[in-house]
Amino acid sequence: MKKYLKEIKEEATLCQKYIDECNIFAPKSEYEKLALKIASDCEQTLSALADEIKKDRWISTEEAMPEEHDSIFAKFKGTNKWCNSFWEKNSNTVLVVLVNNHDEDNFVVGTGKTINGEWTTVPMLLKDRMHVAYWMPFPKFEPKEVKCEQE
Repeated sequence: MKKYLKEIKEEATLCQKYIDECNIFAPKSEYEKLALKIASDCEQTLSALADEIKKDRWISTEEAMPEEHDSIFAKFKGTNKWCNSFWEKNSNTVLVVLVNNHDEDNFVVGTGKTINGEWTTVPMLLKDRMHVAYWMPFPKFEPKEVKCEQE
């Protein structure tokens, strides 16, 4: 991702260089050619960035949270069998990125899920020290048939 951001900054610097060196007396067709080249380069860079984001599959917690479903305890809500240690909804377990609250370059990858909209993670989330910044579902693995070679 940083690679693409660097490329966008380089494109912007190049655009400024073209503008600075541009001869205001050049025929209009030269301006049009230059504008098309700059637009094409920027479009390619932004398209590559979008593709990279799609491949990455990490989801910002500011963008979305894992979908929650009824817990095994939900049916007891509102009855005399409900206990304070029960929860109504939870998500499936997902991969998470835990970021240090005081140093965002310091992070840990672990697993977690939401319970009634709150994160619970492994390693344990210490709210005064860390927060979940990104998450993604576990990749789906297709079992492959293994053939044993006989001697």
